[in-house]
Amino acid sequence: MGKISKYGFVYGKFQPFHLGHLDYIRTAAKKCQTLFVGIAYPYPIETYPKDPYRPENTSPLRNPFNFHERLEMVTHSLLEDGMNPRNFFVIPHQPIYLEPEFSYNYLPKNIVIFYGIISDWEKIKLNRAITNGFKVGSFVLNDKKNISGTEIRKRIVNDQNWEELVPKAVVKIIKEIDGVERIKKLFKKYPEI
Repeated sequence: MGKISKYGFVYGKFQPFHLGHLDYIRTAAKKCQTLFVGIAYPYPIETYPKDPYRPENTSPLRNPFNFHERLEMVTHSLLEDGMNPRNFFVIPHQPIYLEPEFSYNYLPKNIVIFYGIISDWEKIKLNRAITNGFKVGSFVLNDKKNISGTEIRKRIVNDQNWEELVPKAVVKIIKEIDGVERIKKLFKKYPEI
């Protein structure tokens, strides 16, 4: 399996948290003793300038859930999956490729940032982390179901089965907060998905 790091870090927007994210976190958790899970864009999306690398990342439709809702989704999904709560922390986090200086304030020294490679975008983020002096680890993820937040939001808007793509805890939270209706209203206002 290779050397186990003391600390590991993964991050994502988790809009919403889905089974692909869970696979990413499971894989990274096997490579470290304690895993930090960063929720990117923790502040209201309207407060962010356009992301220079991926402007669509700051679209309101692509960010229907606030930080606390995503914190609940991630935490409950990891607990439901059997992760020991002493082995992970869920924290707010700016994307490393946008503001690397903030990472030094949020994360322990000598942390390894893990990237699950499913596309060229993850390779770009990995290279930016290396350029900014971070230790990185990577692994290839099997994304045969092509799960993404975009696909889940499309299915919600089109009244298709989205629940099969997310952990049970996420289904429960989205229903409790009326997230389906929220996404449909956002789609009417911002129809670009």
